[in-house]
Amino acid sequence: MENTKGVLASRNVVAILLVLGCSGQRVEAAVSSKFYQLETVVPEYGAVGQKQVVRVSVTPVGDWKINTQFPAELKVETPVAVQVLKPIQRTKDAAVLRDDRLEFHIAATPAKAGEYALTLVLKFGLCRQSECIWRTERIALKLHAR
Repeated sequence: MENTKGVLASRNVVAILLVLGCSGQRVEAAVSSKFYQLETVVPEYGAVGQKQVVRVSVTPVGDWKINTQFPAELKVETPVAVQVLKPIQRTKDAAVLRDDRLEFHIAATPAKAGEYALTLVLKFGLCRQSECIWRTERIALKLHAR
């Protein structure tokens, strides 16, 4: 595991501190490989009962492209106190689906103050001229609501 910009990252597990509540945002580079870069854009902080949007995106590297024909999927597992508008998103739900980018938006609303652990499982495919690969990334988030 390596520490990149304050984010503890490995190829398959990412720990990110997500503080819900304010309008400021920051970009966290979660996973970088020779095939793609996975990023999350998270609110700096937020308030109880306020919807916060987390963006999860994959950008291919080099001659790799997002396989727009492969069924991409994002699953969000949350505690009871955090409501997610759509806990399972599929290819048709992607905010951006192009050969150069895949992006999902997660709308999360904490019901009360506290810290909450969320787990995201992102599945997607990449192709280049003569081959395709499929990836699954697990992302762990800590939500803090005030």
